[in-house]
Amino acid sequence: MKKLQVSSRKSPVTLFAKSKKCIGPVVAIALLIVVAVSSVIGFQSWFGAFQSNIQTKSETSSSNYITIDLNYAENSGTSMKIYYSNPSSIYIPVNEIKINSIVCTIIGSDTLVENSITEIEVTGCSVSSRENAKIVLITPKGIYEEDVYIK
Repeated sequence: MKKLQVSSRKSPVTLFAKSKKCIGPVVAIALLIVVAVSSVIGFQSWFGAFQSNIQTKSETSSSNYITIDLNYAENSGTSMKIYYSNPSSIYIPVNEIKINSIVCTIIGSDTLVENSITEIEVTGCSVSSRENAKIVLITPKGIYEEDVYIK
């Protein structure tokens, strides 16, 4: 008589029982991937909003920035003529001019014309020609200070 050989193949019930043991790690890895992806998406949206906010603030502050350049100043005897260039696209009123901490009286125009060089004539604060002076221009847009050689 022949002996029956026992198959080395495992029954489907045994395979299913072992596969249940694999489900736990697979689910854990899937959850980790979901959490990582959602974290990355959340960070990207937060960073995009933050960057947009910073860029808007930067654009606003830079649009309020105005450059005024003192081209030169000359002593014409009884008064001084100061030449400012205003490259901005707005008129800028001048509130006060000080030369070496002395407040000057503005004669004539007290407005810096847009996109041009403006001559402002002042008295009461004379400085000798061929001398350095500290000139301070006070406007509603800011205070501009520069050391200049008087011609």
